[in-house]
Amino acid sequence: MVKQFDKIVEVQSDKATVEITSRYDGKITKLYHAEDTVAKVGEPLVDIDTEDHVGHADRVDAGEEVKSVEANRKPKEEPKSSPPAVSILPGVRKYAKERGVDLGKVQGSGPNGTILKEDVDAIVGNHKVEVKKLTGVQKVMLVNMEKAWTIPHFGYADKVDMKKVWAKRGSLGEKVSLLAFIVKALSLAITENPKINGHFDRKALLVHLHKNHDISIAIDSPQGLVVPAIRNVHEMSLLQIQHAIKSLQEKAERGKLTKTDLEPGSITVSNIGSIGGSHAFPIIYPPQMCIFAVSRMDENMNVTLSWSADHRVLDGATVARASNAVKTILESADERLFTVV
Repeated sequence: MVKQFDKIVEVQSDKATVEITSRYDGKITKLYHAEDTVAKVGEPLVDIDTEDHVGHADRVDAGEEVKSVEANRKPKEEPKSSPPAVSILPGVRKYAKERGVDLGKVQGSGPNGTILKEDVDAIVGNHKVEVKKLTGVQKVMLVNMEKAWTIPHFGYADKVDMKKVWAKRGSLGEKVSLLAFIVKALSLAITENPKINGHFDRKALLVHLHKNHDISIAIDSPQGLVVPAIRNVHEMSLLQIQHAIKSLQEKAERGKLTKTDLEPGSITVSNIGSIGGSHAFPIIYPPQMCIFAVSRMDENMNVTLSWSADHRVLDGATVARASNAVKTILESADERLFTVV
């Protein structure tokens, strides 16, 4: 049974996740789509039996691929009395298909010969393989990384001494992360090196240099890699940047990032050092032209910035100058890092 406003499904596109609720009280009698399948525009989602005539649910815009679902209400029908020839528990048919098992050759061991997952496993043998479909987030990463691999990457790396910045960190009144300092320093460096901040349109052969500093941050979420952006960093103080980073991280952890959050920024920072590693080879996030990864801080309070740039439109000297600017700002504990905007 389902009541009005009960959540009945979560629809995920490449841009956002939307919860669909029931508009009616009644009994769900039919599901038109299995979990992790695609519902195309205009297709029904469920049938709901009520005492009234047929009605339609509101349409919901959920992104580019999954745009709307509807719930149909139909008069109750008499259930079919003839049972299936072979009794199979829900989910077992799909489970067997994914493992290449013909259910016609499986002897059920459940009540009245019902085929269980254990019966399928007995056919497969002791070699256990867990098969998982890609999540919506992982599918987006797949598409973007395949695009990225067509880009000729130019790599550059340099160490940055964080001692002076870390010495002044305690005077801020609250804890500020290494990533917040990096993002602020990058924004200041972009002002002096605007060529790294923007998108490249390969088809039109146009470089779009962005005046706003919309800095994307790569986040390891339970759903997979997500890359939301902090908007207008050039107008933010260090503490505002810290709060924005924390907010995006919390939303990513709960799977609540919005379509606006996930719109591509103008450049990306990967904080892989929060997990570990002294160097990285970051992959550009199309249509951006530049990305860098931050290493973990070593015992001498040094971090390594590992850059990748689109060598079709950015040369090595441009990237080196931008990296030097970030390094100088951090190593000198530039006062602009701590200025309230």
